[in-house]
Amino acid sequence: EPIKGHFPGADAPLAVAQIDHTPMDVIVVDEEHRQPIQRPTLTVVIDVYSRMVLGFAIYLEKPSAFTAGLAIAHAILPKDQWLTEAGIQADWPCWGKMRKIHCDNAKEFRGTVIGRACQDHNIAVDHRPPGEPHYGGHIERGFRTWLARTHRLKGTTFSNVKEKGEYRSERRATMTRAELERWFTIYVAKVYANKFHYGINTTPLAKYKDGIVGTTTCPGIGFPERIVESTAFTLDFMPFEERTIQGYGVVIDYIYFWDDALRP
Repeated sequence: EPIKGHFPGADAPLAVAQIDHTPMDVIVVDEEHRQPIQRPTLTVVIDVYSRMVLGFAIYLEKPSAFTAGLAIAHAILPKDQWLTEAGIQADWPCWGKMRKIHCDNAKEFRGTVIGRACQDHNIAVDHRPPGEPHYGGHIERGFRTWLARTHRLKGTTFSNVKEKGEYRSERRATMTRAELERWFTIYVAKVYANKFHYGINTTPLAKYKDGIVGTTTCPGIGFPERIVESTAFTLDFMPFEERTIQGYGVVIDYIYFWDDALRP
C-alpha cells in the first residue's frame, strides 16, 4: 500500500531516531602491514525529523550490542572532542538524548544491554512492526546515499558483482578502519549535512538547527542537555557481565583480576 503521512511522533529534532547496521562497500587494511582484511560494518543513528546523522560506529566485528551501544553513545554525546581528535573543522551540533529510538527486531536491539541503558536514561525503545518495512525507510534511504559515496574510494566492492566487474577490491584497498572512520566523519558532517534533501525540502543541518532554535513562524525545542561524564555515559551502553568478589579477586574469561581496592 502507499505510504501515507509522516513517521509518527517525529515532529522535532531528537523526537525519534532510527538505528540500523549494514556492511560497508569497501575493504579496509590493517594498521601495521596495510594488508586487506574485510568489509567493516557501519552502524548509524539518524534523526528522523531532520535526517541528520546523530552518530555512528564503524567496526570490523558483526553487528552486536557493543557496536549499537557505541553508536547510540556517539549520537547523544557532543561531537566537539570527536572532531578535535580527528583534526576536522566542521559544524556538527548534534547532542542530547532522543525521546525514542526506533530499531528493527535484531537480537542486539532486543537484549537487556540496550534496553537497560535506554530505560535508565528515559529513552523509549520502539521496534519496527513485523511486515512494515517502510517504518525503517529513512535510514534505509540514508544507507543507499552513504554507501554510494564509498564507491569512489579505493578498495570499494561496489554494490553488486556486475557493477564491480574486474575491479580487484583487495589489491586496491588502502584505508584502515580508523582512516575510514575519519573519512565518514568528514562526509556526514561537511557534505551530507549540507546537501539539499528533497524529503525535507532543505538541508539536514538547516532543518535540525531550525528545529532547535526555531524560525520566525515556528518556535524551536531549545538546546538539549549536554552529558558531562562522557566515559561513564558510554559505559552505560556497553555489554556487561555480573561477577562476585571472591578472596582471589574477580575472574573474567578465565583471567584473574586483583587489586587492594577489592580487600574491603
